[in-house]
Amino acid sequence: MLLSNRRRRRMQTQMFVHEERPRIWIRLIIGAIILLILWFLGTQVLSFFDFSSQQKAGAVLSIDENPDGVQVSLQGGDVQRGEDQLKVYEGDTIYTSNGGNAVLIFFDGTKLRMDQQSQLTLEESSRMTEKPSVLTLDLPKGRIFLMTPSQNVFTGSITRTVKTDTQSISIPHSASALISDDVLAVTESSGLGLTSLLELPSGSSKEIVIGEGQVLALTPSARTSIESGSDPYTYRRTFGEKESTDLFLKESMTALSSQPLPSTGSGSIESSSRDSDVLNVQTPTNNQSVNGTSVTVSGTVGTQVTSVEINGTAVLIGSDQSFRQDVTLTAASVTLTISAKDRAGNVLETVSRTVTRTQTTVPMASVSKPVGSGGTFTTNQEEVTISGGAPANTNGIMVNDYALQLFKPGSRTWTYVASLALGNMKQGENRYEIRALDATGAKSNPVVITIVFKPDSQTSSIASSDASSLPSNNALMPGSLTVTAPGISPYETIQDDILIEGKTPAVTDSVYVNGYKLSLYTPGKDFWNYYAATKYGTLRPGRNTYTVVTRNKEGKILDSMQYVITYTPKTGQ
Repeated sequence: MLLSNRRRRRMQTQMFVHEERPRIWIRLIIGAIILLILWFLGTQVLSFFDFSSQQKAGAVLSIDENPDGVQVSLQGGDVQRGEDQLKVYEGDTIYTSNGGNAVLIFFDGTKLRMDQQSQLTLEESSRMTEKPSVLTLDLPKGRIFLMTPSQNVFTGSITRTVKTDTQSISIPHSASALISDDVLAVTESSGLGLTSLLELPSGSSKEIVIGEGQVLALTPSARTSIESGSDPYTYRRTFGEKESTDLFLKESMTALSSQPLPSTGSGSIESSSRDSDVLNVQTPTNNQSVNGTSVTVSGTVGTQVTSVEINGTAVLIGSDQSFRQDVTLTAASVTLTISAKDRAGNVLETVSRTVTRTQTTVPMASVSKPVGSGGTFTTNQEEVTISGGAPANTNGIMVNDYALQLFKPGSRTWTYVASLALGNMKQGENRYEIRALDATGAKSNPVVITIVFKPDSQTSSIASSDASSLPSNNALMPGSLTVTAPGISPYETIQDDILIEGKTPAVTDSVYVNGYKLSLYTPGKDFWNYYAATKYGTLRPGRNTYTVVTRNKEGKILDSMQYVITYTPKTGQ
């Protein structure tokens, strides 16, 4: 009996052990599965936010006038009506239909306007702290006009890309462009321009740089030709009538110029002003360094503000309660006092900004063939080679709006072919402005020559004073040169001739405008003027930049500045 009881207890113990082992394994397996799930969810959350170095940044959507013409799809969801001031993020898509235009303002200050019947997806919008920030947009349909801020506005490096079916476009700071699948029209750009990587059906790609004032037209025949091996630069041209009469382009340039930058408070947009419902100064920042003779003061005010003054001078307030004014810097360091007043003239708030003027002069290129700087060459030849020298450490050479593609950084010579066949020379007078670019993309003052093509003429040349042989020192008297008329730069006009007037100190011996020495200026006069006219080729449709330089008896630079006139021809011209 005793043996039987022992055997029974042993069997019960064995059965208990056998039952307990599966339970332990089940618990271990379940625990492991839970740990894997928690690990996976944790990595997904961290990868999305990446608090240590990355922040997903949204954009603010604004709708012009027709809210029914703008729709959105959030994170791939159903398409719904867009709402004004909606924030959109990576993975969101915006659609515009007939009568609908949308404006987007991104974390870095980039502004974008969508044309009707367009589609745009935010592929990536990330603000980084340890590596370049990223803004990538996908444009499978329609057109956009885009403006990027200057380096003074956004702190840190950033990569901006717009993708279409055939192009991947890299966009630098201080640039604006009209972009679609078949057109890249650059209205403004720092450096050499915008880089477009053309994606070919064969799987290969070709790169092309489109500079300021240039257009890349990728028609179906152009794409076929490029795929067959043609040089894509064949399909690059300068701005023409099509661009000058493009209503969307004109409206977008006006609309985006008046759009204020976002206030993020994150340090992405450089702003030392506090957000205020009375006065918010967005540019310049305090203690900002400016390479030039002027600075743009911009910001917004509350509805109780009826006037804004900058150092005692009133500026206009827009219908959106924003203001923008270019102010000439009259000394190496200038303190700007911006005041907001109510209807009774009471000062509601005042903000001060100190701006330091630094003027780094980029050495000028020289031209030797077919005539020296400022000279005129008359010819009956349909093709003329222009050549000259480049200063040491030159990164690029621009002739008018064209960046020389064969010029290698560091080269000391350059060559450019002006030809009827290439379309960069026409019958009559042709003006060529040659500028050197440094490694930062900053441009030198231009050297200028004129080629007059007359089929029945004899070849001849008229020399002129060559500004390229004069000193290129930093300004001795910064702020002493001013423009008094026709108005504040940039000045807009529909007149085909206009007189630019200004003041200069009594020690001035000569005045140059775009490399031309003003022959009617008398040394010692405290005023100067320059005639810009379409009939002389000194005023052209679009943006005209006039670089004015004053020099003393030794030829040294006293001061220099740039004055911009935007000329829109009258209808029918």
